[in-house]
Amino acid sequence: MADDKRGSKRGGGGGRPGRESLDSRGSRFRTTEDRRLKTIVGSTTTPSFAVDARERIVAWNAGAERLLGLKPDRVMGRLCHEVVTGKDIFGNRFCGGSCPLQRMARRREAIGGFDLCLPTPCLRSLEVRMHIVVLNDPCRADFALVHLFEPVRRFRRISGVAVAGSGAGAFGSAGSEEPRLRRLTARESEILRLLATGTTTREIAGQLYISIKTVRNHVQHILRKLGAHSRLEAVSLAHKTSLL
Repeated sequence: MADDKRGSKRGGGGGRPGRESLDSRGSRFRTTEDRRLKTIVGSTTTPSFAVDARERIVAWNAGAERLLGLKPDRVMGRLCHEVVTGKDIFGNRFCGGSCPLQRMARRREAIGGFDLCLPTPCLRSLEVRMHIVVLNDPCRADFALVHLFEPVRRFRRISGVAVAGSGAGAFGSAGSEEPRLRRLTARESEILRLLATGTTTREIAGQLYISIKTVRNHVQHILRKLGAHSRLEAVSLAHKTSLL
């Protein structure tokens, strides 16, 4: 009888919550947090959506619906990369099963604005400027990434590569792209060449006798100067523009 009573206290409604109650509490927490994200995303006219720690879309505003032609009921709860299917300016698939933006956020790396090509209902690719806002600590259950984006309205070409101009794209104002691309320091150029050979951060640090943190700082400077949002894109752009 005593065992029965102890068991009823553990699993019943009168004692501490059992596994089912904790799961229910977690579900209620996520629902509340999702409502908060919908409010945040819905408060701006800028096309935007929010993705949670599981990489699922939890908010999608009217601007995103207008620009991409997808209603909220078609995207909510789905994996972000399955909906967005973004490509970089070279046509390479950027969005995938392991989001690089989520990885950067968890490493607490700053995520700069970048250009992305998104599909539209008329089957043409739309070039947008994407900005990411990190909400809450990446270690918390309510961590989320808010994606805000607007069309890049005008393109210029550098060595055959399409890049945004007029201040709307990754390379600054019109006519300033080439100087900006050439603004790498000798050390940054050295690290970029090593990245192009597939050398890891730890290996670069060992070869150059600098700390891993210093290498990462240099890489972030390279990405910012080139307007790239990944090491792969930085290397690809450097090859295209004869930086390597």
